[in-house]
Amino acid sequence: MVDEYWIQASSFASRERAEGLKASLAEKGLASVITVKDVDGKSYFRVRIGPYSKKGEADGWLSRIKAFDGCDEAFVSKTTVERTI
Repeated sequence: MVDEYWIQASSFASRERAEGLKASLAEKGLASVITVKDVDGKSYFRVRIGPYSKKGEADGWLSRIKAFDGCDEAFVSKTTVERTI
């Protein structure tokens, strides 16, 4: 099991808005992914950057990402994944 740290730049009820933020981040040189999270029967499109192997690395990028339009509520989250070699 391995810990990964992700920055959630933002979350939207609309895939179109998530795609717009992803494109904006790409223009700034940041690769991101869109993941879907269902909450109480409603889908949210999360724009995430990562993964980072160390929390300190993710935290270091967080303040820069929060400065971008639409990312002021960005935060770091941890997930544990199983990796096979």
